[in-house]
Amino acid sequence: GELEPWAVHVYNGSLFIIDGREPCCVLQWPLGAPAGRVIVGPGSTLNGVNDFSDIIDIAIDAAGDLYVLDGQHGRIVKIHEGVGEVVGDGRLVLDGTRALYLGGDGAIYFIDEGGSRVQRYANNVTIPIAGGSEPGSGPSQLEDAEDIFVTRDGTLYVP
Repeated sequence: GELEPWAVHVYNGSLFIIDGREPCCVLQWPLGAPAGRVIVGPGSTLNGVNDFSDIIDIAIDAAGDLYVLDGQHGRIVKIHEGVGEVVGDGRLVLDGTRALYLGGDGAIYFIDEGGSRVQRYANNVTIPIAGGSEPGSGPSQLEDAEDIFVTRDGTLYVP
């Protein structure tokens, strides 16, 4: 069937595409190439963790490592040199996670609680940095947030 892209990221001359067809996968498609190849999910040559059924988002760090937000299993998987490993080794708990962002400092930022909270994970510690467990429109609340961006100086934007 036809590709059903949920998200597209550009890195180092390639498109990284989340294909929303079941079972979900991530393709790497070099710019100008007639086709891409599956790098995460069924049909890939990935070693380690490779059982995904609901890929929500992806991010790529400065070293080219791919991070996959797996909604069905409530985890983030880091793909490094063809091997998938769960981030946090049981210390990172995700609930209703919607978006993933990698900060320049190596921290992982994510929206959880169904869009009402942004958290930062670094050095095996998770800290809420915006919103909370209850959605709302107040000055310290978020409601139905879908994406995040963090500048180099650490300023958080939730569009």
